[in-house]
Amino acid sequence: MDETAHIARDGYVVLEHIFDAAFADELRAEYLRQFPDVTSSSDRYKVGNRRIQVPITMKGPYLSPDLYANPELLRLARGLLGEIFLIDSLAIVTALPRAKVQHLHKDHEDLSPGNEVVRALMGAYAVTIAIPLVDLTPETGTTRLFTQSHLRPLREE
Repeated sequence: MDETAHIARDGYVVLEHIFDAAFADELRAEYLRQFPDVTSSSDRYKVGNRRIQVPITMKGPYLSPDLYANPELLRLARGLLGEIFLIDSLAIVTALPRAKVQHLHKDHEDLSPGNEVVRALMGAYAVTIAIPLVDLTPETGTTRLFTQSHLRPLREE
């Protein structure tokens, strides 16, 4: 099954090793240069218990086409959104030590709450791409994905 069909069915796809490990190290190093103490950043935005999001300055590896024009990601975006789409933002979410499990949420709001017909007809209007800058382990935490959650309203529990 191709990636776009997998996303249409399950709501997500995991693409492993689409970035060279050395490039991922460059991304991490630039993040650490920009945010030696991310907790003191004036631009930080709380997104959960001991989780903060910061906007990254577009320089160094973050300006590289290896990131924003990665052939596999562009192919996936075109398959989901069509030939014309907008790369709107780039941000870093950091889970600090002792962060609790993140609350259940969707990355994008439903554009037609309660209208199942419109939801089914509309298809994808936004895509989130997460690129871990550290190895994901039980100690560092991972992202929990809910199969087919894009097909139904969010019910926080």
